[in-house]
Amino acid sequence: MATLPSRYTPSGAPMAGGMGAVQICEDSILERKVAVKFIHGSTHRRRILDELAALLKMRSKHVVQVYDVLNLAGGDLGIVQEFIDGKDLFESHALPTDQSSYLKTLWQIASGISDIHEVGVIHRDIKPNNMKTDPEGLIKIFDFGLARDEGPSASTM
Repeated sequence: MATLPSRYTPSGAPMAGGMGAVQICEDSILERKVAVKFIHGSTHRRRILDELAALLKMRSKHVVQVYDVLNLAGGDLGIVQEFIDGKDLFESHALPTDQSSYLKTLWQIASGISDIHEVGVIHRDIKPNNMKTDPEGLIKIFDFGLARDEGPSASTM
């Protein structure tokens, strides 16, 4: 794991994924928890750049927000983003039990996807594992590592 700037104090071990890791930290300047995402190796550098480009285009209450970008030793990058505590929708045992709650959940997911498409981005990995519910009950979509711009032909259809 890369050495973080002193303002970010890690809390616990990093969570490793297929291509990278996420380190939960306390941001001493903003006084809140953040998630710092790193991609392993230079071969996946394009993915973190694509993810960053996609996230910086968006301003949606249903998409995790970027707070900072870290340029680390060796040319590595880290994305400091909003930390959403709790389990993802796949792991969550708090699934909607009535029709109204179920429809509200679906509406939030559809609204988030619509916001993503509105800025010309295709997520390409929408699944319950890439969504969490924040403390206010809002569903947040994250993990834009496979995201791509729609391209000119998609907007003319």
